[in-house]
Formats: sequence, structure tokens, C-alpha cells
Amino acid sequence: YDDGSFRPETELTRGAAAKIIVSLLIGPEAASNLPNQTAPYPDVPASHTFAGVISYCKTAKIISGYGDGTFKPGNSLTGFAFAKMLLGALGYNSEIEGFVDTGWTMNVARIGHEVGLFDRLDFDGAGAVNRETACQLALNTLKATMVTYGGNTMVSGAQTLVVKGTQAMYVTSNNREINANINRRVINAANNEMTLEFGEAKFKDLRLEHDKYDPAYDEYGHPSNEWSYKKVTIGTFKLPADFTFDKQMAHLEDTVATKEKALGLRGYDTYSTDHRANYTNWSSAAGGTYAYNSPFDNATQITINGWDVRLDSKGQYYDWDASVANGSSVTKATANAPTLSEICDLTDNGVTVEVYVCPVDADFITNVVVTRTQLMKVKRIGSDYVTLEDIEPDSRDPRKEPSLAKITGYNAFAIDFPVIDVKDSNYDAYNALKDLKAGDRVAVVPFTADQGKTWEVGEAYVPETVSGAFTKVDTYANVNKREGSAVAITVGGTSYPINEWNKDMLNVTGSKIKATKKDVTLYLAKDGTALWADEIGNSDAWMVVGDYYQATSSNGKVGWYVHGWTIGGAEVDLDLGTIRGDAERYAPGELVYYNIAETGNGEYRLRKPNANGVSYLNNNTAATYGTKARVYDEPAWEYSKDGKVVGVSGEGVYDVAQYTNDREEAATDKYSIHSRNGALALQDWNRAGTDLRLHTTTGDIAEKIYNKSGRTVDGIASGAAEKKEISYRNVPYEGVKFIFVSFDPANGEVESIEFKSGVQNVDYEDLCNYNKVWRNVGTNVDN
Repeated sequence: YDDGSFRPETELTRGAAAKIIVSLLIGPEAASNLPNQTAPYPDVPASHTFAGVISYCKTAKIISGYGDGTFKPGNSLTGFAFAKMLLGALGYNSEIEGFVDTGWTMNVARIGHEVGLFDRLDFDGAGAVNRETACQLALNTLKATMVTYGGNTMVSGAQTLVVKGTQAMYVTSNNREINANINRRVINAANNEMTLEFGEAKFKDLRLEHDKYDPAYDEYGHPSNEWSYKKVTIGTFKLPADFTFDKQMAHLEDTVATKEKALGLRGYDTYSTDHRANYTNWSSAAGGTYAYNSPFDNATQITINGWDVRLDSKGQYYDWDASVANGSSVTKATANAPTLSEICDLTDNGVTVEVYVCPVDADFITNVVVTRTQLMKVKRIGSDYVTLEDIEPDSRDPRKEPSLAKITGYNAFAIDFPVIDVKDSNYDAYNALKDLKAGDRVAVVPFTADQGKTWEVGEAYVPETVSGAFTKVDTYANVNKREGSAVAITVGGTSYPINEWNKDMLNVTGSKIKATKKDVTLYLAKDGTALWADEIGNSDAWMVVGDYYQATSSNGKVGWYVHGWTIGGAEVDLDLGTIRGDAERYAPGELVYYNIAETGNGEYRLRKPNANGVSYLNNNTAATYGTKARVYDEPAWEYSKDGKVVGVSGEGVYDVAQYTNDREEAATDKYSIHSRNGALALQDWNRAGTDLRLHTTTGDIAEKIYNKSGRTVDGIASGAAEKKEISYRNVPYEGVKFIFVSFDPANGEVESIEFKSGVQNVDYEDLCNYNKVWRNVGTNVDN
């Protein structure tokens, strides 16, 4: 259209249909320049936009008018009517093939199906055809074979008669310029005669460079067609999968037999010896048959968002072993092939798994393409780019967080790959993002072209949101796995499967329904699975305490509440129950962890990330050290008191005992603080192979180093403690937050709070300066 739009859902008009047909027959430029001196129909004057092409179609008997003599160029037409026109362009005779009179639609449907006219369409031939469907029908016409009707010679007396044949025959050619440009179907191998496709006959510069027998691969790993025109690539377009799974077919813990049955692919193989890898074209040496070209040789290839991987028996991913994959023996191919149950392990809610079967070895699965979605948020919008940043999900990739117990009820950890900026050259994704604002959440389908080194945005969209009362949670029914098992959430009376990404929903339980006082907002992926939940009572988050107050709860009881701020800067108010001493445990200004109490009616509890949960000022005595000292690094090595390594935590993840200078305690609760969104240790006082630790005593906080290494280190004798200058690390992470709290010096209440990102110039004593004015009440009294 003149405004640059295409309007794919708009119904095709009869005049536009004539323009498409003539453009296919003589080329778009020639069709646009057809001369016309007279009106082909009473309602199509010579000045009409489509007068020339309608005249052409009328003369060629490709299209006809109505019984009243009119053409009605602005009317819509049915899919069968347009298909009839296209079959006429291919050479099919309407009278011979029965495209006229009663039952013509059945004949159009039959022949159209035979020639592939309706491929890749959910075709409704009786309904009005829209512009998008018309495009697919026209493309399928380009790939279809031309036909002609042969002549039979008869002698009758002195006359020789040529009787028109009644059987359509394929048109063939041995013209090397056009042979095999679109199809390689051989009719006569001795004469190198191949069928002549419509595109080969009418557009000699158009080539189908790769097709299902010799596929190209798009950015996600789908076997694809690749078209070129005048040797310039037009594009790569994925082929339809033979099987598609868009939900979890069976759980990771189910039996092999259960998984194979659920997948419905029994009888298919994941390795092959006869699909003839590395043949790129039809081969006369192979007996005139097609051969399939696969870069993965004899075993099924698994690709996840563009990353070529293999799956092991535990559902974890590792790179394709090229040395085995390229082996010629059946044993090597079989050993490196995934099993059907492993393919089933790739399925999950919110994940699309597409299975492709070899076109020449019909029981061999050549490719399994997995597409997964992650949630991100807009960080920055520039003049011609959009920067996105991660939102850390509930559970992460096994390579980063190996505890499979955390995904009970799921087959896969969430993905959370950092992506490069979305430039305006990435047209669709950029247009979906450019009008958003910083902080908006977006669903992203990333891909990698370099085996995970960098990730790009292939698709981006704003998730649909639904809100309502949170009334139910469905859990994975395995009595041995009770934690982290939520698989569906009911909001506003509708149950939504939880996407594998599952932000703040992995550990949702019935007790947390009680704590949800507000309507919950769900962010949905395109398939309707829940990616994120806002306002669920327990988000297991961090907050800075502001103050405490009394109020009447929904059950009519007067209780204590805490007011504060999350580390994202949002205000939060939490019900702490009716006992003041249990509520006012921490001073205003302290960073605490909040979650739902295990018993009660939805009350929250505040905890500090050390063993006994008390405030810093209650934890500065000269008691014995805990069982472990920690080197805060990546990975985080754990040392026992005698200096031996006792374990290592995951990359970038810290089980925290304290986040400033409290001594290490034997933690009773585990709080995972990640390098991207948590508090990080600022001290760098421990060293591999030694047992130097902070010596904290009342009045001498964080000033002495205690050496229990058994040898002199840094001038400190074993067993001695000396005052040393502490080397504090300059944390290089982008996104680190500093929380600056100002107090009223009279009563210790918080006056203001400010969040700043990035490393700040700040005095160390300021970092350790807790509120010394405010005093706890009840059972917890400051020292």
C-alpha cells in the first residue's frame, strides 16, 4: 500500500488476484506496464488500476466474469477461486480437469494438493483468501511443476488427425541454465531431463539454493529453505517441523519407557547409516535418488537457541563431539546419538521442541531444535539501539547452578543470557522495543551464532499481563520432592502453567497464598505460560528496614508491621504478627532478608544472613569462629579452620554468613546472593593456602588480622593477631548497588534512603556504620 504497509489479514480482491497471476506469468514490471485501450468489462474502465492485467487474464481465459457480464474487481474471492487461477497459470486446462460446473472446487482441491499448492497452509478454500495466504499460494506456485497435454496422432481415411490428449504431463527441460534451479526431479537421466518448475520457466534468476534435501540452517538451527535472486540471497526460511512439542511431555525423573511413550516417536531412530551425509545434490551415481546433506553426519543434532549441543543422561548439556560425530562407523554414530528419552527431557512448559525427520531415510530424526524464552528488562533506549539487562530467574543453567533439586517439576533450568544491544537494523525486535521505557519487562528469544560466546535477540515482545486473586498452586506430585515443586498457579480463577523461567514462582506454596493480600499480576509468554508473578506474598527478597508501626490486619487483629524499601528501591510493608519483640528485631537502616513464617496466617519474618539472626551490634563479642571461612571470589572456595579446602560453591554465587565485617557463623539458613543483584563482600583479607581471618572484638572491629596458618604470614606469627591495613576489593561488577541510609540522630529513625549503581567513593567506616542510636526492644537488646 502507499503508506508502506502490507496488511496481511486484508482480503485479496479479484483485481489484485489478476495482478498476481499476470506478474507470475510475465514478470511484475511487464504486468505493471501492460497497455490497455478498452474496458475489458463494463465495470472495469480502461483507466482502472488493474484494467491491463484483467484484460490479459480474460484473453488467456485464466479468469472469467460474473453471469451479468461484470467483473467486480473490488470483490473478494475464495481460496479455491484463486487456486483455480494459479493452476491455470501452471498449464492445467479448466475444462479437462473439471474446474467448471458442479463439483469444480473438489477438483481444484484434489489437484492443488497433488502439486503442493497448499503446502504450509491451514487452507480454508471456501473462505475469502487474504493477502498473506495469497503470498504463500503464489510462492508454492513458483515451486510447482508446469504441465502440458500431449497430442495423439490418428489416421482416418486420407486425413491425419491430432486428437488432444486428456492427461496432463510434466513439462521437462535439459536447459542447463535453469535445470535444478528450484527442483531436481529427474524424468530422463540419460538426457539429463528434469521437470520444469514454474519459477524455472518464468524467473531464470530465481534459485532455491537449499531445500529439504540440502537444507540451510537459520539462526536457531532449523533446517531451512534458502532463496536467491540474481545470486543475491533473499533469505533463509525454516521448514515446517514433522513433530512439534510445546509443553512438558514427561518429567525428567520419569522412566525411559514413559518418556518414549509420551513423545510418540517410537520407531524413529536417532542415528542412521543410509541417509548419505555429504551428498549435496541429486546424484546419478547414487542411482538417480536424492541424498540428504547434514553437517551432523549420522546422529541426531540437538540445537538450543542456535547452540549445537548434546544432552547427557542427567539432562545436562555439553558440546557436540565432532571427533565422534564425523566417525564413519555405526558404533561411533550410535554412541554419540541422543536417545528418545533424552529428547523428551528437552520438553517443558514454555519451551518449543521441533523434530525434523530425514526426507530420504524416513525413520531417522535429523534435527531437534529447541527454542526457549527468557525475561529481561529495558535498561537504556538510544537513538538507534535498545540495551537490555538480565532479570535473574528462580533457577539457572546446571553449568552455573548444579543442584537439580531446585527444578523439581521442571525439566530445564531457566535461561538468562546477556544479549548485545538491539540495533535498528534488527528491524522486528527493535520496533517491538523502541517505544518502551527503562525498567519495562520484555520477553526475549535469544540465539547464538558462536556457540554461546555472544547472544543476540531474535525475537522480542511485551508479555501479556493478567491480574486477579491468587487462590491455588499446583505442585509436582512426587512425595520425595516437596520443595521447589510449583508447576501451575491459579490467578483470577484461571490456572496458568508455570514457564520454566518461573520468576518468583518456583517455591510458591499454599502458605504463601495466605500472605498475598493484593491481586497478583502474571506476565505471560506467547504460549500462555507464566514467566513472572508480581505481588505474590513471599518473594524471598531483601529489604532495608525503615520503621515499625502497629495496624489492624485483615483478620481484625492488631499487629506489627515493618515499612522499608527493597533493593530495587520499591517501598514495601510487611505483616510481622502480634508480638512486638518478634517484630522489632532489626534496627532501621539494616539490610535484611524477608520471607513467610513457616507457621501462622501469612505473617512474615525478617532474618539476617548469619547463624542466629541478630543484628550486627549483638554479634561483636569475642566468641569462637564458625566452622568455615570463605574466600569471596569466583568460584567461592571454602576453607576449614585448619586451612583445608572443604568445598566450592558455584560460579558467582555466595552462601552468605554476613555481607560486611561480621565474623563467619555456621549458617542455619542458606541465602544465595548473586554477583548481579546482591550484596558482595568488600574485604579481601583471606588468601588461598592460609588461614588469615578477621579478628573482631568489641571496640576493635575489623582492625586486626588473626593468623592460624601454622606459619608466619605477612609478618604475623602463627596464633598472633596484629592490627593491619585491610585491603578492600574494588568490586568491578556493573550493576552493584550502594544503599545510603540517613538517620535522625535523636531517635535513630530513617530520614532518607538513596540507591546508587556502580562502585562509589565511600569511606570504609561509613560502610560499617550501622544505626547506633536505635535500640531494639523485647528479648533482643543491643550490647
